[in-house]
Amino acid sequence: MSTIQSALGLLTVNQARLEDMDLLIEILAETAFWLQARGIVQWQWPPPPGLRDKMADKIEQGQVYLARAASNQYAIGTLRFEWQDTTLWHDAAGEAGYVHSLAVRPHLHGHNVGKTLLEWAKGHLRSHNRKCLRLDCVASNWALRRYYEKLGFRFCGEATHEDFTAALYELEL
Repeated sequence: MSTIQSALGLLTVNQARLEDMDLLIEILAETAFWLQARGIVQWQWPPPPGLRDKMADKIEQGQVYLARAASNQYAIGTLRFEWQDTTLWHDAAGEAGYVHSLAVRPHLHGHNVGKTLLEWAKGHLRSHNRKCLRLDCVASNWALRRYYEKLGFRFCGEATHEDFTAALYELEL
């Protein structure tokens, strides 16, 4: 278990377990609904049928993390790591860590929880000797792109895979 201070108090960040699946899907679904309600194209609503199986696979690989309020263990957010992403990034493996599926319960927006989880992710990647944190979003999601840039991420271009065009971002650690 690791902890990090946030505007909401102390958070614990742990690898998710299969028993956490309902919480993870709930957070991801709440986020997808919130995005759709605002006309933001990022995640599918309702969540795709294969999401539960995909997340189960990623949990078993140790890639999914769940953040909870330390005071009452309320699940507030999630994120997923990959150690290489050859679908969108075409470079040597081993230098970066990739954050995907970063989600915070919408009613907690405005408390910098996403920023806090990215700070935690930077420490996690440093502990694995990675040199940079990479992430992506739908290229047309200008609000999220501005958010990443405000946090110091550098725009690295766009990449397309099937019908998905992503804006690629990197932050040197």
